[in-house]
Amino acid sequence: MFHTPAKIPDLRPELLKNSQTERLHEHRDRLLSLPCPIHRLPDDLLMEIFEVVVEDEDQSSYSWILSHVSGRWRRLALATPRLWTNIKLSLPFVTPKDAEYLHNSLEWSGSFPLTVRVAITRGAKRGHRQEIINVLDALAFRARAFHLSVDSIAACGFILPVVFSPGMLQLTLAGLEISDSSNWMEALCRAMSPCQSLQTLNLIGWHPLTGMAVLQFLNDNQHRISLPKLHQLSLCGTVAHAVGTRLDCEPRALESNASSIAPSVLRALAPQMCQLRSIALVRGQLQYPGTSIVSNVIVGILQFMPLLEEMSLHSLALVRSVPGPYRPTTPPCLTKITLDRCIDVWGIVDVIEELNPEEVKKFLVLDISVDVVRPIPSIEQLMDWLSPRVLSVSYKVVCVWSSFCVAVVLTPASD
Repeated sequence: MFHTPAKIPDLRPELLKNSQTERLHEHRDRLLSLPCPIHRLPDDLLMEIFEVVVEDEDQSSYSWILSHVSGRWRRLALATPRLWTNIKLSLPFVTPKDAEYLHNSLEWSGSFPLTVRVAITRGAKRGHRQEIINVLDALAFRARAFHLSVDSIAACGFILPVVFSPGMLQLTLAGLEISDSSNWMEALCRAMSPCQSLQTLNLIGWHPLTGMAVLQFLNDNQHRISLPKLHQLSLCGTVAHAVGTRLDCEPRALESNASSIAPSVLRALAPQMCQLRSIALVRGQLQYPGTSIVSNVIVGILQFMPLLEEMSLHSLALVRSVPGPYRPTTPPCLTKITLDRCIDVWGIVDVIEELNPEEVKKFLVLDISVDVVRPIPSIEQLMDWLSPRVLSVSYKVVCVWSSFCVAVVLTPASD
Protein backbone atom coordinates (compact mmCIF):
# COMPACT_ATOMS: atom_id res chain seq x y z
CA MET A 1 0.00 0.00 0.00
CA PHE A 2 2.83 2.38 0.70
CA HIS A 3 5.59 3.40 -1.64
CA THR A 4 9.06 3.17 -0.38
CA PRO A 5 11.06 6.44 -0.25
CA ALA A 6 13.21 5.13 -3.06
CA LYS A 7 10.23 5.03 -5.49
CA ILE A 8 8.98 8.58 -4.73
CA PRO A 9 11.61 10.33 -6.95
CA ASP A 10 10.55 8.07 -9.82
CA LEU A 11 6.99 9.47 -9.65
CA ARG A 12 7.97 13.15 -9.72
CA PRO A 13 8.55 13.39 -13.53
CA GLU A 14 5.20 11.74 -14.17
CA LEU A 15 3.43 14.11 -11.76
CA LEU A 16 5.11 17.11 -13.40
CA LYS A 17 4.08 15.89 -16.85
CA ASN A 18 0.48 15.40 -15.71
CA SER A 19 0.43 18.90 -14.25
CA GLN A 20 1.72 20.44 -17.49
CA THR A 21 -0.79 18.46 -19.55
CA GLU A 22 -3.63 19.65 -17.34
CA ARG A 23 -2.57 23.29 -17.78
CA LEU A 24 -2.38 22.81 -21.56
CA HIS A 25 -5.88 21.34 -21.58
CA GLU A 26 -7.19 24.31 -19.62
CA HIS A 27 -5.51 26.72 -22.04
CA ARG A 28 -6.90 24.80 -25.02
CA ASP A 29 -10.41 24.92 -23.58
CA ARG A 30 -10.15 28.67 -23.06
CA LEU A 31 -9.01 29.18 -26.66
CA LEU A 32 -11.74 26.94 -28.04
CA SER A 33 -14.33 28.89 -26.09
CA LEU A 34 -13.37 32.19 -27.75
CA PRO A 35 -15.12 31.62 -31.12
CA CYS A 36 -18.12 29.95 -29.52
CA PRO A 37 -20.37 33.06 -29.65
CA ILE A 38 -20.01 33.35 -33.43
CA HIS A 39 -20.61 29.61 -33.81
CA ARG A 40 -23.93 30.07 -32.05
CA LEU A 41 -25.11 32.73 -34.52
CA PRO A 42 -27.99 31.72 -36.81
CA ASP A 43 -27.11 30.81 -40.38
CA ASP A 44 -28.68 33.88 -42.00
CA LEU A 45 -26.76 36.30 -39.76
CA LEU A 46 -23.49 34.43 -40.26
CA MET A 47 -23.99 34.58 -44.04
CA GLU A 48 -24.49 38.35 -43.82
CA ILE A 49 -21.17 38.60 -41.97
CA PHE A 50 -19.53 36.52 -44.70
CA GLU A 51 -20.76 38.93 -47.36
CA VAL A 52 -18.96 41.81 -45.66
CA VAL A 53 -15.76 40.12 -46.85
CA VAL A 54 -16.83 40.80 -50.44
CA GLU A 55 -16.38 44.54 -49.89
CA ASP A 56 -12.60 44.08 -49.60
CA GLU A 57 -11.62 43.43 -53.21
CA ASP A 58 -7.94 42.88 -52.35
CA GLN A 59 -8.66 39.94 -50.04
CA SER A 60 -10.16 37.31 -52.31
CA SER A 61 -8.42 34.61 -50.24
CA TYR A 62 -10.74 35.31 -47.29
CA SER A 63 -13.47 33.22 -48.89
CA TRP A 64 -11.19 30.18 -48.91
CA ILE A 65 -10.19 30.76 -45.30
CA LEU A 66 -13.81 30.96 -44.17
CA SER A 67 -14.70 27.79 -46.05
CA HIS A 68 -12.05 25.80 -44.15
CA VAL A 69 -12.97 26.75 -40.56
CA SER A 70 -15.56 24.03 -40.07
CA GLY A 71 -18.03 21.90 -41.96
CA ARG A 72 -20.87 24.29 -41.14
CA TRP A 73 -18.90 27.34 -42.27
CA ARG A 74 -17.96 25.61 -45.52
CA ARG A 75 -21.61 24.78 -46.20
CA LEU A 76 -22.62 28.39 -45.57
CA ALA A 77 -19.70 29.77 -47.61
CA LEU A 78 -20.66 27.66 -50.61
CA ALA A 79 -24.25 28.87 -50.21
CA THR A 80 -23.10 32.53 -50.38
CA PRO A 81 -22.36 33.21 -54.08
CA ARG A 82 -21.20 36.80 -53.52
CA LEU A 83 -18.36 35.43 -51.39
CA TRP A 84 -16.74 34.03 -54.55
CA THR A 85 -17.11 37.02 -56.87
CA ASN A 86 -13.62 38.51 -56.30
CA ILE A 87 -11.14 36.78 -58.60
CA LYS A 88 -7.39 37.48 -58.79
CA LEU A 89 -5.24 35.66 -61.32
CA SER A 90 -1.76 35.82 -62.87
CA LEU A 91 -1.25 34.73 -66.48
CA PRO A 92 0.00 32.96 -68.54
CA PHE A 93 1.43 30.40 -66.12
CA VAL A 94 -1.62 28.86 -64.43
CA THR A 95 -0.87 26.14 -61.90
CA PRO A 96 -3.33 23.27 -61.29
CA LYS A 97 -4.25 25.01 -58.03
CA ASP A 98 -4.96 28.26 -59.92
CA ALA A 99 -7.08 26.39 -62.46
CA GLU A 100 -9.09 24.76 -59.67
CA TYR A 101 -9.51 28.14 -57.95
CA LEU A 102 -10.78 29.73 -61.17
CA HIS A 103 -13.15 26.87 -61.98
CA ASN A 104 -14.60 26.78 -58.47
CA SER A 105 -14.98 30.56 -58.25
CA LEU A 106 -16.89 30.69 -61.54
CA GLU A 107 -19.14 27.84 -60.41
CA TRP A 108 -19.73 28.90 -56.80
CA SER A 109 -20.36 32.56 -57.66
CA GLY A 110 -23.46 31.51 -59.59
CA SER A 111 -24.77 34.28 -61.83
CA PHE A 112 -23.48 37.16 -59.68
CA PRO A 113 -21.31 39.79 -61.43
CA LEU A 114 -17.57 39.46 -60.82
CA THR A 115 -14.78 41.76 -59.70
CA VAL A 116 -11.72 40.60 -61.65
CA ARG A 117 -8.03 41.47 -61.34
CA VAL A 118 -5.74 39.85 -63.93
CA ALA A 119 -1.98 40.42 -64.11
CA ILE A 120 -0.09 39.33 -67.23
CA THR A 121 3.47 38.70 -66.11
CA ARG A 122 6.78 39.34 -67.85
CA GLY A 123 7.03 35.73 -69.02
CA ALA A 124 4.11 36.16 -71.42
CA LYS A 125 5.00 35.62 -75.09
CA ARG A 126 3.03 35.79 -78.33
CA GLY A 127 2.63 32.03 -78.16
CA HIS A 128 0.54 32.50 -75.02
CA ARG A 129 -1.90 34.98 -76.60
CA GLN A 130 -4.80 32.64 -77.36
CA GLU A 131 -4.54 30.91 -73.99
CA ILE A 132 -4.63 34.30 -72.23
CA ILE A 133 -7.53 35.57 -74.34
CA ASN A 134 -9.56 32.43 -73.57
CA VAL A 135 -9.21 33.07 -69.83
CA LEU A 136 -9.97 36.78 -70.22
CA ASP A 137 -13.10 35.98 -72.22
CA ALA A 138 -14.33 33.57 -69.54
CA LEU A 139 -14.06 36.36 -66.96
CA ALA A 140 -14.92 39.51 -68.90
CA PHE A 141 -18.45 38.59 -69.98
CA ARG A 142 -19.52 38.43 -66.30
CA ALA A 143 -17.35 41.19 -64.86
CA ARG A 144 -18.81 44.29 -63.24
CA ALA A 145 -15.30 45.57 -62.43
CA PHE A 146 -12.28 44.47 -64.48
CA HIS A 147 -8.62 45.34 -63.85
CA LEU A 148 -6.09 44.14 -66.44
CA SER A 149 -2.40 44.95 -66.03
CA VAL A 150 0.37 43.88 -68.40
CA ASP A 151 4.00 43.82 -67.29
CA SER A 152 6.21 46.16 -69.31
CA ILE A 153 8.52 43.23 -70.17
CA ALA A 154 5.69 41.02 -71.45
CA ALA A 155 5.91 40.32 -75.20
CA CYS A 156 2.35 39.27 -75.97
CA GLY A 157 1.38 42.43 -77.89
CA PHE A 158 -1.90 44.29 -77.51
CA ILE A 159 -4.24 41.94 -75.67
CA LEU A 160 -7.86 42.24 -74.54
CA PRO A 161 -10.93 40.07 -74.12
CA VAL A 162 -12.96 39.85 -77.31
CA VAL A 163 -15.81 41.72 -75.64
CA PHE A 164 -16.60 43.11 -72.18
CA SER A 165 -19.85 42.69 -70.29
CA PRO A 166 -22.71 45.16 -70.93
CA GLY A 167 -22.96 45.41 -67.14
CA MET A 168 -19.38 46.65 -66.75
CA LEU A 169 -19.17 49.61 -64.34
CA GLN A 170 -15.41 49.93 -63.70
CA LEU A 171 -12.58 49.19 -66.13
CA THR A 172 -8.83 49.58 -65.66
CA LEU A 173 -6.40 48.77 -68.48
CA ALA A 174 -2.75 49.20 -67.50
CA GLY A 175 0.49 48.63 -69.39
CA LEU A 176 -0.98 47.66 -72.77
CA GLU A 177 1.36 47.76 -75.78
CA ILE A 178 0.03 49.24 -79.03
CA SER A 179 1.32 48.56 -82.54
CA ASP A 180 1.70 50.76 -85.61
CA SER A 181 -1.47 49.38 -87.20
CA SER A 182 -5.07 50.22 -86.43
CA ASN A 183 -5.91 46.63 -85.44
CA TRP A 184 -5.46 47.37 -81.77
CA MET A 185 -7.89 50.30 -81.95
CA GLU A 186 -10.44 48.14 -83.74
CA ALA A 187 -10.06 45.48 -81.03
CA LEU A 188 -10.51 48.11 -78.32
CA CYS A 189 -13.65 49.54 -79.95
CA ARG A 190 -15.13 46.07 -80.39
CA ALA A 191 -14.37 45.02 -76.81
CA MET A 192 -15.81 48.20 -75.27
CA SER A 193 -18.81 48.69 -77.56
CA PRO A 194 -21.24 46.97 -75.12
CA CYS A 195 -20.03 49.09 -72.15
CA GLN A 196 -22.85 51.62 -72.30
CA SER A 197 -23.17 51.59 -68.49
CA LEU A 198 -19.46 52.10 -67.77
CA GLN A 199 -18.93 54.70 -65.03
CA THR A 200 -15.17 54.58 -64.34
CA LEU A 201 -12.38 54.13 -66.90
CA ASN A 202 -8.66 54.11 -66.10
CA LEU A 203 -6.08 53.96 -68.91
CA ILE A 204 -2.64 53.75 -67.32
CA GLY A 205 0.86 53.46 -68.73
CA TRP A 206 0.07 52.28 -72.27
CA HIS A 207 3.18 52.25 -74.42
CA PRO A 208 3.90 52.06 -78.16
CA LEU A 209 6.43 50.05 -80.08
CA THR A 210 9.82 51.74 -80.29
CA GLY A 211 9.83 54.69 -82.68
CA MET A 212 6.07 54.78 -83.14
CA ALA A 213 4.42 58.21 -83.48
CA VAL A 214 1.62 58.13 -80.93
CA LEU A 215 -0.07 61.45 -81.60
CA GLN A 216 -0.93 60.41 -85.15
CA PHE A 217 -4.07 58.92 -83.62
CA LEU A 218 -5.26 62.39 -82.63
CA ASN A 219 -6.26 62.86 -86.27
CA ASP A 220 -7.90 59.45 -86.63
CA ASN A 221 -11.66 59.84 -86.41
CA GLN A 222 -12.46 56.43 -87.86
CA HIS A 223 -12.67 54.69 -84.50
CA ARG A 224 -14.93 56.05 -81.76
CA ILE A 225 -16.09 54.57 -78.45
CA SER A 226 -19.37 55.77 -76.97
CA LEU A 227 -19.48 55.85 -73.16
CA PRO A 228 -22.61 57.88 -72.33
CA LYS A 229 -22.59 57.20 -68.57
CA LEU A 230 -18.86 57.65 -67.90
CA HIS A 231 -18.33 59.70 -64.74
CA GLN A 232 -14.66 59.20 -63.80
CA LEU A 233 -11.82 59.14 -66.36
CA SER A 234 -8.14 58.61 -65.55
CA LEU A 235 -5.45 59.02 -68.22
CA CYS A 236 -1.78 58.33 -67.51
CA GLY A 237 0.68 58.62 -70.40
CA THR A 238 0.68 60.07 -73.91
CA VAL A 239 -0.90 56.96 -75.45
CA ALA A 240 -3.70 57.01 -72.89
CA HIS A 241 -4.44 60.66 -73.71
CA ALA A 242 -4.48 59.87 -77.44
CA VAL A 243 -6.96 57.06 -76.80
CA GLY A 244 -8.97 59.43 -74.61
CA THR A 245 -9.60 61.67 -77.60
CA ARG A 246 -11.44 58.77 -79.27
CA LEU A 247 -13.98 58.52 -76.45
CA ASP A 248 -17.43 60.03 -76.88
CA CYS A 249 -18.05 60.91 -73.25
CA GLU A 250 -18.53 63.81 -70.86
CA PRO A 251 -16.98 62.72 -67.54
CA ARG A 252 -17.44 64.77 -64.38
CA ALA A 253 -13.98 63.95 -62.97
CA LEU A 254 -10.61 63.61 -64.72
CA GLU A 255 -7.24 62.47 -63.36
CA SER A 256 -4.22 62.99 -65.59
CA ASN A 257 -0.45 62.92 -65.32
CA ALA A 258 0.93 66.41 -65.90
CA SER A 259 3.69 65.38 -68.32
CA SER A 260 1.07 64.60 -70.99
CA ILE A 261 -0.58 68.03 -70.87
CA ALA A 262 0.56 69.30 -74.28
CA PRO A 263 -1.42 71.98 -76.17
CA SER A 264 -2.33 69.58 -79.00
CA VAL A 265 -3.61 66.99 -76.52
CA LEU A 266 -5.56 69.63 -74.61
CA ARG A 267 -7.29 70.85 -77.74
CA ALA A 268 -8.14 67.29 -78.80
CA LEU A 269 -9.54 66.51 -75.34
CA ALA A 270 -11.67 69.66 -75.16
CA PRO A 271 -14.97 67.82 -75.92
CA GLN A 272 -14.27 65.36 -73.10
CA MET A 273 -13.49 68.15 -70.60
CA CYS A 274 -16.42 70.49 -71.18
CA GLN A 275 -18.54 68.90 -68.42
CA LEU A 276 -15.78 68.34 -65.86
CA ARG A 277 -16.51 69.24 -62.24
CA SER A 278 -13.11 68.17 -60.90
CA ILE A 279 -9.63 67.57 -62.31
CA ALA A 280 -6.53 66.13 -60.64
CA LEU A 281 -3.07 66.51 -62.19
CA VAL A 282 -0.44 64.14 -60.83
CA ARG A 283 3.11 63.15 -61.66
CA GLY A 284 3.56 60.10 -63.87
CA GLN A 285 4.12 56.71 -62.25
CA LEU A 286 7.69 56.45 -63.55
CA GLN A 287 8.64 60.07 -62.96
CA TYR A 288 10.46 61.60 -60.04
CA PRO A 289 8.51 63.66 -57.52
CA GLY A 290 8.30 67.26 -58.57
CA THR A 291 7.46 66.76 -62.25
CA SER A 292 7.64 70.28 -63.69
CA ILE A 293 4.69 72.11 -65.14
CA VAL A 294 4.54 75.82 -65.91
CA SER A 295 2.00 77.61 -63.75
CA ASN A 296 0.29 79.44 -66.62
CA VAL A 297 -0.29 76.06 -68.30
CA ILE A 298 -2.35 75.18 -65.23
CA VAL A 299 -4.31 78.39 -65.63
CA GLY A 300 -4.69 77.76 -69.37
CA ILE A 301 -6.24 74.36 -68.76
CA LEU A 302 -9.18 76.06 -67.08
CA GLN A 303 -10.41 77.57 -70.35
CA PHE A 304 -11.52 74.10 -71.47
CA MET A 305 -13.56 73.44 -68.30
CA PRO A 306 -16.23 76.10 -67.78
CA LEU A 307 -18.09 74.04 -65.15
CA LEU A 308 -15.02 73.09 -63.08
CA GLU A 309 -15.52 73.21 -59.29
CA GLU A 310 -12.34 71.62 -57.91
CA MET A 311 -8.74 71.38 -59.15
CA SER A 312 -6.03 69.29 -57.43
CA LEU A 313 -2.31 69.32 -58.19
CA HIS A 314 -0.21 66.51 -56.70
CA SER A 315 3.60 66.24 -56.42
CA LEU A 316 4.32 68.80 -59.13
CA ALA A 317 6.94 71.52 -59.45
CA LEU A 318 5.05 74.68 -60.41
CA VAL A 319 7.50 76.68 -62.51
CA ARG A 320 7.06 80.46 -62.82
CA SER A 321 4.88 81.62 -65.70
CA VAL A 322 6.37 82.12 -69.17
CA PRO A 323 4.72 83.66 -72.25
CA GLY A 324 2.44 81.12 -73.88
CA PRO A 325 -0.76 80.59 -75.87
CA TYR A 326 -2.99 80.45 -72.80
CA ARG A 327 -5.46 83.14 -71.83
CA PRO A 328 -6.10 83.37 -68.07
CA THR A 329 -9.67 82.55 -67.17
CA THR A 330 -11.52 81.61 -64.02
CA PRO A 331 -14.43 79.16 -64.29
CA PRO A 332 -17.33 80.76 -62.42
CA CYS A 333 -18.00 77.53 -60.47
CA LEU A 334 -14.41 77.05 -59.23
CA THR A 335 -14.46 76.96 -55.42
CA LYS A 336 -11.50 74.82 -54.39
CA ILE A 337 -7.84 74.41 -55.35
CA THR A 338 -5.77 71.73 -53.62
CA LEU A 339 -1.97 71.77 -53.93
CA ASP A 340 -0.69 68.52 -52.45
CA ARG A 341 3.10 68.27 -51.98
CA CYS A 342 3.75 70.74 -54.78
CA ILE A 343 7.11 72.50 -55.06
CA ASP A 344 8.05 76.16 -55.59
CA VAL A 345 5.82 78.61 -53.75
CA TRP A 346 6.16 81.35 -56.36
CA GLY A 347 4.70 79.09 -59.01
CA ILE A 348 1.73 78.60 -56.70
CA VAL A 349 1.49 82.35 -56.30
CA ASP A 350 1.35 82.71 -60.10
CA VAL A 351 -1.55 80.26 -60.32
CA ILE A 352 -3.57 82.32 -57.86
CA GLU A 353 -2.42 85.69 -59.19
CA GLU A 354 -3.45 84.99 -62.78
CA LEU A 355 -6.99 84.07 -61.79
CA ASN A 356 -9.77 86.55 -61.17
CA PRO A 357 -8.85 88.26 -57.85
CA GLU A 358 -12.47 88.46 -56.80
CA GLU A 359 -12.92 84.71 -57.26
CA VAL A 360 -9.71 83.81 -55.42
CA LYS A 361 -11.40 84.50 -52.10
CA LYS A 362 -13.44 81.34 -52.53
CA PHE A 363 -10.43 79.04 -52.91
CA LEU A 364 -9.29 76.48 -50.37
CA VAL A 365 -5.57 75.68 -50.79
CA LEU A 366 -4.18 72.68 -48.88
CA ASP A 367 -0.82 70.96 -48.37
CA ILE A 368 1.74 73.09 -50.16
CA SER A 369 5.08 71.27 -50.05
CA VAL A 370 8.24 73.38 -50.30
CA ASP A 371 11.53 71.82 -51.39
CA VAL A 372 14.22 73.24 -49.09
CA VAL A 373 16.91 72.67 -51.74
CA ARG A 374 15.46 75.40 -53.95
CA PRO A 375 15.55 79.11 -53.06
CA ILE A 376 12.08 79.86 -51.69
CA PRO A 377 10.38 82.79 -50.01
CA SER A 378 9.88 82.55 -46.29
CA ILE A 379 6.57 81.40 -44.90
CA GLU A 380 6.03 84.92 -43.58
CA GLN A 381 6.42 86.34 -47.09
CA LEU A 382 3.89 83.87 -48.41
CA MET A 383 1.45 84.73 -45.65
CA ASP A 384 1.91 88.45 -46.28
CA TRP A 385 1.08 87.91 -49.94
CA LEU A 386 -1.98 85.78 -49.22
CA SER A 387 -3.47 87.82 -46.37
CA PRO A 388 -5.12 90.62 -48.38
CA ARG A 389 -6.59 88.07 -50.79
CA VAL A 390 -8.44 85.90 -48.29
CA LEU A 391 -10.57 86.29 -45.23
CA SER A 392 -8.20 84.44 -42.90
CA VAL A 393 -5.03 82.35 -43.21
CA SER A 394 -3.57 79.67 -40.96
CA TYR A 395 -0.63 77.35 -41.57
CA LYS A 396 1.63 74.77 -40.00
CA VAL A 397 5.12 73.54 -40.91
CA VAL A 398 5.94 69.84 -40.65
CA CYS A 399 9.30 68.29 -41.55
CA VAL A 400 8.81 65.51 -44.12
CA TRP A 401 12.06 63.81 -45.17
CA SER A 402 14.12 66.56 -46.85
CA SER A 403 11.19 68.90 -47.40
CA PHE A 404 8.95 71.10 -45.34
CA CYS A 405 5.25 70.49 -45.80
CA VAL A 406 3.37 73.75 -45.46
CA ALA A 407 -0.36 73.40 -44.98
CA VAL A 408 -2.00 76.66 -45.97
CA VAL A 409 -5.73 76.98 -45.45
CA LEU A 410 -7.53 79.80 -47.21
CA THR A 411 -10.91 80.25 -45.59
CA PRO A 412 -13.75 81.05 -48.00
CA ALA A 413 -14.89 84.63 -47.68
CA SER A 414 -18.25 85.25 -46.06
CA ASP A 415 -21.02 86.98 -47.97
